[in-house]
Amino acid sequence: MTRYCYIFILQLIFVFAVQASESRLFPDPTKASADSLLIALRGSKADTNKVMLLLKLANYYVYKPGEHKADMDSSGTCLATALSLSNSLHFKKGQIISLLLWGVVFSESQGIGRAQRITRKAVALSEASTETLITAKAWFYLAEVYPNSNEATLNYKISCYQRAMTLFNQAGDKEAGTDMLGRIANIHYVQGHYPQALREFLGVLAQFKALNAPLFYTYNLLAVVSTGMGNYHESIKYGHAAIEDAKVRNDTTDLGYFYLVLARAYYDLNQWDAGRQYLEMALHHFENLHETMMVLSTGNGICKGMIKVGKAKDALTFYSKLVKKNPPGNSLLSKVAVMQSYGDCYLALKKFDLAEKNYLGMIALEEQLKRDNVELAGSYKQIGNYYLIVRDYAKAKYYLQKALKFNGRYVNVRLASQLHSLLFKVDSAQGNYLNAIAHHQQFKLLSDSIFNIAKASKIASLNIQYDIKEKEKNIALLNRQSIIQKATIREKEIQRNATIGGAIMLFLFSILIYNQYRIKKRSNEQLTVQQSEISHKNSALLKLIEEKEWLLKEVHHRVKNNLQTVISLLELQTAYPEQNSLTVIRNSQRRVFAMSLVHQKLYQSDDVRIVKMNLYLKELVDYLKESLGAGKTIRFRLNLDPVELEVATAVPLALILNEAITNALKYAFPTSDEGEISISMGITVAEQIYLTIADNGVGLPAHFNMQNHNSLGMKLIAGLSNDIDADLKIENDNGTKISLIFRPEEDDDQPRETLEEQIQKS
Repeated sequence: MTRYCYIFILQLIFVFAVQASESRLFPDPTKASADSLLIALRGSKADTNKVMLLLKLANYYVYKPGEHKADMDSSGTCLATALSLSNSLHFKKGQIISLLLWGVVFSESQGIGRAQRITRKAVALSEASTETLITAKAWFYLAEVYPNSNEATLNYKISCYQRAMTLFNQAGDKEAGTDMLGRIANIHYVQGHYPQALREFLGVLAQFKALNAPLFYTYNLLAVVSTGMGNYHESIKYGHAAIEDAKVRNDTTDLGYFYLVLARAYYDLNQWDAGRQYLEMALHHFENLHETMMVLSTGNGICKGMIKVGKAKDALTFYSKLVKKNPPGNSLLSKVAVMQSYGDCYLALKKFDLAEKNYLGMIALEEQLKRDNVELAGSYKQIGNYYLIVRDYAKAKYYLQKALKFNGRYVNVRLASQLHSLLFKVDSAQGNYLNAIAHHQQFKLLSDSIFNIAKASKIASLNIQYDIKEKEKNIALLNRQSIIQKATIREKEIQRNATIGGAIMLFLFSILIYNQYRIKKRSNEQLTVQQSEISHKNSALLKLIEEKEWLLKEVHHRVKNNLQTVISLLELQTAYPEQNSLTVIRNSQRRVFAMSLVHQKLYQSDDVRIVKMNLYLKELVDYLKESLGAGKTIRFRLNLDPVELEVATAVPLALILNEAITNALKYAFPTSDEGEISISMGITVAEQIYLTIADNGVGLPAHFNMQNHNSLGMKLIAGLSNDIDADLKIENDNGTKISLIFRPEEDDDQPRETLEEQIQKS
């Protein structure tokens, strides 16, 4: 077993504890969530909400992938502010979480003792609180800050995990409780209790399946345990299952570690190319995450595989490029991996001075780290093996015995077997045959132990498979019984449903018959109503037809009257031969337009018998002004109430207005181009209609007499006024003023005197 295998497999042993997020204080942070937290903090008040924002941001920096001092500094700043604010607010939860995250920060910066003290304080605060879930997480974090340095520490970690598991289950967080069982199984594996660890991990797998939780971490650890027990078939099976589940769930953050497990299994089977293929996949994964230490450690494993197949020179070239691309910086662990890799390459190339230099540098860094664990034992074994190869047996024995001493604290059976095998060779070379025999006996004893462990693993695996098959048989039997029971229940349900269905059908049939009766009755009632409505509509239609016939007669009657009026106007016009024909035609045109405008307003109105005079007058004035007012600036002042008249009254009134306005436009302003014509129309208190047309022109002649006046326009005004029974008054009032007052009458369709007769009488 190479030291490389120890480095990456020990990383894997604790992937479950470090990477799984079920038991952490906050969910796995992302860059987007961190940006949102920074934005939220800018406008936040100094309250408990700000404390939680600071703690979530600190959690992001603590667990952010990569090894950057700036991230630890940022987390420390957030935690210091959060703890200070929590103390001032007496916010217990904020104090507890701040201390727990401080413990993680110190544990990563080699302040293990301080990390343990701070985390124990957080546990004490949480135990005094009433929040079971936060207390469970505090116990979990306490276990995490203790290294796997010796048996006593491992047992203490187990007690912390057990306390956390109990509290998680009490709080109803079954997934986190199962997570704690997996961490306990981790420690049992580290202690060498492989069968127990295997049973516990299988239990974890079953519980996570029941919870529909991610399985890839558990599959990965089952692969680790199976490899440790020499059951490589199971190891490879679980390794592939871990990778597949991670890809299916689209959670590939720790995929590189899963590749490492498979690589180790293939390396143990001496399948160097297959193992190196998975190491290269892991290397690519860690490079994408900028995990420098894991990149260099994984590269060390690739070098091992290349050396095993006789490509030591290629291995050195490959690793030199890798280090140039990913310099170790100030990370001691990264430097250890680099020196160990160069030592292996130079040893394979028989450049012993360079190999010894790198191995000694590796040992110096390992001792500087002050880690009393299996990794240091593996480093001593590595340099001891080097001195054995170069036949410096004294130094080889010194480092191998030192490795055996450290391994005794950690109890790794496979490493102990390898160390006794190497010491057997050293003592044999030095002639210490008694010691050599003792080491050989220990080697055989431990090898048998490893074989027994592998055998026990296979037996345990067979027992588990047998138990699974028995359970599957019991489940199948229960399923069959359940099917039979369901069939019986279903049959009874069918009978019951048939009875109920029959009763319902009978009830529905009764309702249907009653409903048909009601529908028929309602139809008869509706028919009666409809017949009544049809009769009513027929009567209305007959009445409408009669009204239409009357309206048609009315139209013909009005046409006849209007034509008669036009004829009368033309006949009257012939009585004045002194006017030229163009003037006669234009005067007649204006009079006919005044009549046509009345009918235009009629058909535009909702009521074809009524003319709205206020609207009519505006259009008539516009027409006359445009027709006669060219070259003059005559203002019209209209004061018109909404008066409505029957057509029999509207037509004569229209002609009066035409004559009055025409006379004013022609004769009122002979010496001036400017003037004003006022037209007023409304209803008096006595419900009579008044109409006034006045101008501010020259007025009438001094001795004007309506009876003796020979003007056609004045005769028309007088005759039409008489036609509508209006009181006509013409006077001088700063100009000419024509006034009419009349009472509107219904159109009685009686024959009236012709316009010509009225004018002759006047």
